[in-house]
Amino acid sequence: MLITWVYLLVKDKLLVWWRHRGSKAAKRCPRSGTWRVGKGDVKQGVAIVTGASSGLGLATTRELAKEGFHVVLACRSVGSGEKAAASIRASFPKASLQVSVLDLCLYKSILAFADSVEALVGNGTEHGPLRLLVNNAGVFTLTQRWTDDRIDRMIASNYLGHFILTNRLLPLLQKAAPNARVVNVGSWTHRAANFVPVRRQLLASGFDGAFRLGGPQFYTPAYSYQASKLCIIAHALALHKRCYQEAKESRRVSVNVADPGFIYSALLREVPGWLHVPAVWIYAILRLMHPARVGAQTVLDAALADPTVSGQYFFGGQGRTLEPSKVLASTGIVEDVWRESCAIQTDLRLQHGGPHIAVPGAS
Repeated sequence: MLITWVYLLVKDKLLVWWRHRGSKAAKRCPRSGTWRVGKGDVKQGVAIVTGASSGLGLATTRELAKEGFHVVLACRSVGSGEKAAASIRASFPKASLQVSVLDLCLYKSILAFADSVEALVGNGTEHGPLRLLVNNAGVFTLTQRWTDDRIDRMIASNYLGHFILTNRLLPLLQKAAPNARVVNVGSWTHRAANFVPVRRQLLASGFDGAFRLGGPQFYTPAYSYQASKLCIIAHALALHKRCYQEAKESRRVSVNVADPGFIYSALLREVPGWLHVPAVWIYAILRLMHPARVGAQTVLDAALADPTVSGQYFFGGQGRTLEPSKVLASTGIVEDVWRESCAIQTDLRLQHGGPHIAVPGAS
């Protein structure tokens, strides 16, 4: 799998270079525009970054704070979130930040977090409306683990939790339309996913484990990870169709994907040194690895592009874009993932209770 991922990353870098050779870097929305009020202005609006305590999420949070957003650090642990916020304030004292608990593997945690955001932006508070949701959080586990609802933890953290969270927060984002956006953090590894037909049980299992021949002992984490990234990109495309292309202008929420490339981060914490150190060296020698602050610039490109930019796959920095895997365009996988994800969301609501969560485009 390592060789495949290296090949695909090199290929993407060559493609983005060839596609944009000789062109100038794409501009982000002017600071004088309605999308970006101005640096240091805390009334810019509210931005949410999941997985904000370290790595790409932390770097993205820092940059958004500098752009004037009030940033909500959505983290599983208050302690790690507060530590991250303190590190940002140490270099940027004017940063407007707050930490909120969010466990994407727990349905009730998602609802509680969304309720706290609703309270934050309700009634015209000083921070302004919710303008930006960055679905960044992700894990890579070597062994298959299950949530309390018997959903694979990797698919729950990397995709399904974000699917439910986005649906719950969409009404708040639509209040700031057309200057509101969702950014899903993808990965070039999605190109290695040879997709199987999507069924609810297969999606919930992370496309592996008990629902594959041979049972859970043949769990392959790399396969599940790249499948989860294919899903988060499929989600962005489906959301773009429903919330931008088919929506009234006054209700439009733009949706983009940001692929930061290979970043050495805590995502690899479960991979033993004898395995991940050689891999990191290969990426480093080939100059395919960069720090989180560089990857964050791609997220900022996707987040701060003009509000009319939607449905784009940002990769390589400087506002450059590519097309995602042809699998997403040549098959019905986008609608299949959307349909089965909606079914899982309904199952969880019936099991745990709570308010009805509207689904974009549903009649």
